[in-house]
Amino acid sequence: MPTKINNVLEIVDPSGLRYYLGAITPPQINELTFVPCVRLINDQILNVRTEDGYQREGEVKRMHAIKTFYANNLNSLIPPVLLSTRGSWKFTPKSAGSNFGSIEADDCAAIIDGQHRLGGLSLLSQDDAVAEEAHSRSIPFMAVEFDSVTTESEEFETINGEQKGIKASHLKYIRRHDTFTGNVTTMLMEHADSVFCGRIAIATRNDWDLITFKAASELIEATYDSYFKTNTRFDPSLNEQNQSKAMLFILEYWRLVSTVFKPMWDDIQLMPPVGVKKSPAHPGRGRFKYRLLEETGLRAFAKLGSRILHRSWISTSDDVAWDNVEQLLRQIAADERSSLVLEKLKTHNRDQILEINAQLQFQGLAGVSALHTVLDGSLNR
Repeated sequence: MPTKINNVLEIVDPSGLRYYLGAITPPQINELTFVPCVRLINDQILNVRTEDGYQREGEVKRMHAIKTFYANNLNSLIPPVLLSTRGSWKFTPKSAGSNFGSIEADDCAAIIDGQHRLGGLSLLSQDDAVAEEAHSRSIPFMAVEFDSVTTESEEFETINGEQKGIKASHLKYIRRHDTFTGNVTTMLMEHADSVFCGRIAIATRNDWDLITFKAASELIEATYDSYFKTNTRFDPSLNEQNQSKAMLFILEYWRLVSTVFKPMWDDIQLMPPVGVKKSPAHPGRGRFKYRLLEETGLRAFAKLGSRILHRSWISTSDDVAWDNVEQLLRQIAADERSSLVLEKLKTHNRDQILEINAQLQFQGLAGVSALHTVLDGSLNR
């Protein structure tokens, strides 16, 4: 049966956008709301749905802090939360022509803003040790009828991007289906055949993530750069057929990198399983022996992909000679200088590595060019 919310004010602005102003109580949070998340990591506190999801899941620690605050401050202000009705809330006026009435909710509304607040208050409602007065607190809401989930996610982007400084990687993720690069990066992130599956963070890296969505999208851009497109006369974003081919090329290229450089790629074994925090058995990125899976190495190999795919290009069919790609990668792997510079700097190898290129002392973007130069040079020896 639908859940009824009384004492609701309906407002229709000149553009036709319909707002509902009202209040719910902490025990009603999970009955009436959900978070539209990208991944279902946990749903012990709030309802989480991944279909049409675009948010990252909230921080449990922050929710517990909010719960503690409201449990100890019963008269404190609760700022309104912003919800999207997703077409499932129906307003009934108290009398003909009135803008005051009630709502019948056939399904949950999506939380656009206020996830942590509602998480904390939901935890509060589940705690029998908290004063009963806290369980009946009024949580003000503004619910909006948007014309689509796309409009809803754009409003989330505006609120969090312009007002709170949402991370650039998350913004790129929200817009992922707008561009060729976004589509390919999503595939790397989610496709079961991708060597990066489950290892790309939306915004902030977790213990099990290698890189962020933004960084991964820049790997795609480095491979399909102007050099590649000019010399192959193949534009991956030109049409759907090219995009499909380009996606398969990226999958296969990185699969071959992981195979040819297996001893270095095996650093992945030091990472915890997806969704699990670091442990002594899986200490994470800080214990890598090689640079390949660090951002420096991944970016260098992405740039290298532009040259290798070009040198293996079959222009008559807009395809790649994969045997040649593997041969070129094995040529790099067999080169002593390349193998050396892919080691992480340690006391025993530092002088040898920096003698090859002093810029190799740098990590991140600063070291990418130096590492790429050495690797690319081995193709011509």
